[in-house]
Amino acid sequence: MKRREFLQEMGTGLLTATIMPGLMGRLLIRQVGRGTQLPALGAAAYCEGTRIVAIGIGPTAADITTILSHGTPEISCHQVVLDSTGKGSDLAEMLALVRSCDLLFLLTCFDDPACLPVFEAMGASARECDVFTIGIVPDPTILRPDPKVVSSLWNVSFQALAAPPPAGGGKTTGWNGYAMRHLPATVVDIILHHSLICVDFADVRSVMTAGSMGRMGVAVAPIESAPLAAIGAFKRLQGQEFRIDTASGFLVCVRSSSAITMDDFDRAAAVIHEWVPSEADLIISLVMDESMGGNVKATILAVT
Repeated sequence: MKRREFLQEMGTGLLTATIMPGLMGRLLIRQVGRGTQLPALGAAAYCEGTRIVAIGIGPTAADITTILSHGTPEISCHQVVLDSTGKGSDLAEMLALVRSCDLLFLLTCFDDPACLPVFEAMGASARECDVFTIGIVPDPTILRPDPKVVSSLWNVSFQALAAPPPAGGGKTTGWNGYAMRHLPATVVDIILHHSLICVDFADVRSVMTAGSMGRMGVAVAPIESAPLAAIGAFKRLQGQEFRIDTASGFLVCVRSSSAITMDDFDRAAAVIHEWVPSEADLIISLVMDESMGGNVKATILAVT
């Protein structure tokens, strides 16, 4: 049976017994960070105790979620790795978790035989319950999960960042990991940490599901040159061969300290509106972060 047929036809309760024979009983599941419970995500339809969950599948993604849990304690972070001892863990509890949360991030670098089937099983299980599920995978990669098991699939690498790795900086693995955890941290900030501009969970979901495949662009500039941050982020998208003119949704986070004025923000927003196709969905948020000092960072999440 093909993977897609398996995901469509198998009942969720049987996933723990049938996923990739030989791997079951060798998967180690553990929680990292606080795993905090959150208040409702802006929309009145969400009750007290709404949960945001991130799961790193495989060794590299496990490390990424560990760092993510330190910087973004609002996310309940978990790891799924191959257990060399063979003792393993039961996937049933993890599958119940992904089915009961409101926002799920699935991260993997496909550096373990279990990564792809576990990613697809968890995504399919969450989507069955209409959980907003964002898949984050490295780019480039030879493996591709079925895009239907997530709400949208995001290919992320250091090419999205404000600046490339320093010359002679060695492997780009660390920079790819930084980019992969920057995406969920930005989405959570837009939902929970907005200041002068309010963006609710339903709007974020609508924009990020306006298409099935997404890319990210990030750039930084001095506050007085705020439009340059927006332009730089769009150029980062273009540098990844992303066609801005065909994109159907844009989620933009402008991050700066309290030194930014609404005039500065408006000038950056004007540039963003010039670049975004008129028919595309667009949300521009402003997140206050005093660590930015005299700079502004623009993160553009675009989906097609």
